[in-house]
Amino acid sequence: MQINRKGIYQEFDARGDIRTDERWQAITLPDGSIYVENETVRMRPSPEPRSDTVTYILDSQLHLIDFSIHGLLGKRESRICVLGTDRAAATLCWRHLGAVHETRISWREDIEIDYTSALLTMISIWRMRLNPGESTHRVLQRLDPLTFEPRTATLTLRRLRRELHHTAFGNLSLHRYERVIDNAADNAADNAADLLWCDDEGVVFEMRLAAGGGYRLAATTVEV
Repeated sequence: MQINRKGIYQEFDARGDIRTDERWQAITLPDGSIYVENETVRMRPSPEPRSDTVTYILDSQLHLIDFSIHGLLGKRESRICVLGTDRAAATLCWRHLGAVHETRISWREDIEIDYTSALLTMISIWRMRLNPGESTHRVLQRLDPLTFEPRTATLTLRRLRRELHHTAFGNLSLHRYERVIDNAADNAADNAADLLWCDDEGVVFEMRLAAGGGYRLAATTVEV
């Protein structure tokens, strides 16, 4: 897979007010690995206005090499590291204020990572490579939006049809997906599906959350 894209996502609430501004880029390196990063400013509903940045590195087979997220004010960070050449285990580390935590889990290549960002959902779409009509279930390590603590959930993603969808760039022919996340930590399943529309490279142009609001691609370029 070759991808060299960058753009800006804006998250909005159910009333249409902007909550988040996220600038991201994805670059394919000469060895085929993909380097993805973003910088996000969150205006609301966080306890304090804050910024954070994600770095996500994939190998040429779209396997995780490294994932980290840092709060730019130094109050929170998290990292997921796959261990050894057999890639059978991973460490999950996170810090919020002065409290540092670490746990070890069995690792599988179909584990996905999620956070309050359309960017990580976009990476999951790249990795799953679904054909129209197909669906899949994945274990999800979902980061808490405040503490960055990873919590286990289940992700169901279904690829539907290609359709004409209105975007900030006019009407585009995009692929439609449905996403459902069952948060096992809270013993609560969200039966309503989030909706996503992506182009042929899997770049998300819009993500509508079932609870209201969502993400829209406010600006994009083909080349970084």
